[in-house]
Amino acid sequence: MLDSVREFASAVTSRLGGTPIDALVLNAATLSRNQHGRTADGFETTFGVNHLAHYLLARLLEPHLADHARVIFTTSDTHDPSITPLAPKTLEPEKLAHPPKSRFGDGMRANAASKLCNILTARSLADSPDLRERGITVLTYNPGLTGGTDLGDPGPAARWFMNMVVFPIFRVIGLFKPAYVMGPPENNVHLTDRARRPGP
Repeated sequence: MLDSVREFASAVTSRLGGTPIDALVLNAATLSRNQHGRTADGFETTFGVNHLAHYLLARLLEPHLADHARVIFTTSDTHDPSITPLAPKTLEPEKLAHPPKSRFGDGMRANAASKLCNILTARSLADSPDLRERGITVLTYNPGLTGGTDLGDPGPAARWFMNMVVFPIFRVIGLFKPAYVMGPPENNVHLTDRARRPGP
C-alpha cells in the first residue's frame, strides 16, 4: 500500500512538472467493523490507510508545496472520550499497526485512533520550522458525522442496520449532543472552501 502512495506522489510531481502545490487535502479513509484487515505492508488496514498513507504523502509532497500553501487533514472528534465511548485506548504505534486481537468495537476504535494520529501529525507539521518559515498553514477539518458515504462496510445488511437503527438513535442523541447530528456528504464542500480560502 505504501508503495502505491510513493507511486502517486511521484506521478503527481511528474505531472505538475515543477509547478508548486497550493493545497494538499488528505481526505482518504476506510472504516471496518473489526481489525482483521491488513495492508500489503502488513499494517492494520485502518491505521495504514487513514494515518500512515496520509503521513507518508504529506512528507513526500512537502518539498513541492508552494509558499503559503495549505495542508488539510480530514479528522473527527471520535477520539474524544466525552464524545464517544469508543475513543482509542492506546496510541502505541506497534499496537495500532499490529493489534494483537480484534474485539467488539475495535474497528470504530481503530478509526478514532487513526483520526487522533492525523491531528497529532498536523500539529507536528504545523510546528515544523521549515513550513512555518514558508508560511504554510496546516489545518485539521472535522466534517462531523456524515451519512451516505458508504465508508466502512457498504453491504446491504450493514446499510439497513445503519439506516434503521444507528442513524435514528443518532438523531435522538443529537438533540442533546450536537456532535451526533448527521450531515449529508455534501458537507465536504466546506473542506474545498477551506483549501481555497486565503490566510489561516
